Amino acid sequence: MSSVIRRFLAVAAVTGVCSLAATAQSPGQRAAGSGGFATGAAPVTPINPPPLMGVSATEETPVKDLTPGVMPGLFDPLAGESHGGGGGAHGGGGGGHGEGCSTCPTHDEHHDGAGFYGTAEYLLLRPRRGAFDFAIVDPNRDLIPGGTLESLNYEQRSAVRAGLGYRFKDSAWAAGFTYTFLRSGADRSIDAPVNGLIYPTLTRPGLVDNVGFAQATASLEYNVFDTEISRYVHVDDRLDLRLYGGARFVTIRQDFESLYDLRDANLARVTTKSNLDGFGPLMGGEATLQVYKGFHLYGKTSAAILSSRLVNPIAETNNNGQTTFAAVDYRTRRVVPMLGTGIGGGWQRRGVSVRVGYEVTNLFNAIDQIRFTNDLAEGKVTTRQADLSLEGLFVQFAVQY
Repeated sequence: MSSVIRRFLAVAAVTGVCSLAATAQSPGQRAAGSGGFATGAAPVTPINPPPLMGVSATEETPVKDLTPGVMPGLFDPLAGESHGGGGGAHGGGGGGHGEGCSTCPTHDEHHDGAGFYGTAEYLLLRPRRGAFDFAIVDPNRDLIPGGTLESLNYEQRSAVRAGLGYRFKDSAWAAGFTYTFLRSGADRSIDAPVNGLIYPTLTRPGLVDNVGFAQATASLEYNVFDTEISRYVHVDDRLDLRLYGGARFVTIRQDFESLYDLRDANLARVTTKSNLDGFGPLMGGEATLQVYKGFHLYGKTSAAILSSRLVNPIAETNNNGQTTFAAVDYRTRRVVPMLGTGIGGGWQRRGVSVRVGYEVTNLFNAIDQIRFTNDLAEGKVTTRQADLSLEGLFVQFAVQY
């Protein structure tokens, strides 16, 4: 079929040439050649068309390729315009990261910048937890519980976070280690109103039911160890990501003690602990959005699933420790989800950055305390589960060598 089409195109080309030759003759020549009225004109020698070649399935007639060639610079990019160099298609003379952005990391820094990096953070955090009540302050002595439920609140304290890692050469991958430490406490004491009393909420029912004085103290020690493998992702001229995964180990130590005196109590004490040791997978990410000349917005989030061991013993005494009312050791295992997020802003130039923001971390059901419920059946207990959260400000300084 292709050979037939080529023969047809060849015939059409010859026919067109003949038509152009006939059109080029003068009017006199056309008249003489056709036996017209013009006289004295030289006869025109007719042009015989070339003989047509037979069409067969085996003959091939060459057809000239009239397709125009690619114009230089029309489709293929010029040198220096493909990626950042010379202000071309990506970067506008800024090394591929926005026009004039000398503080933004270049693609070479993303892939070739091998070396160590370190971070140091100052945190101003306030821990919060549930199941922290110790007394009900009732303004009346009518045997009808009323008034307010009093609980402890951890104090806002300074904390630290430090990290060290290494970025691999010719790669966007890195490996690092991060450690977070916080210590906090709480303390509160209450006297019964003049015409009222205090109902302790931690003692066994039927033994120490109302008192004239209550005091509670608590302490918290919080440690988080992270090992992670991360990858840097350059999304566009302004947005960069750091995605990471790894493992997290958490140790939390909480002591909660209440002291009751007067009326039914003679320096009665209830001591509880909420200790957690958890280990599990970690994943998260950070985002940096460039705004202007190194100033940027910053966001982060992380999630961990911790296979945890919880230790929550309780002990109760009266008569300044001479009489024991309870001594129960309660241990359990459970999976504790841990989520964290934060937002802020900062400034970055080459390998140095400073960021300030606000972050929140929550450990779900990290506390599981025993509470006695029946004064007639001494062994009847229930457990109260609660979360532990930390929220506050962070100031981060980071440097890469």
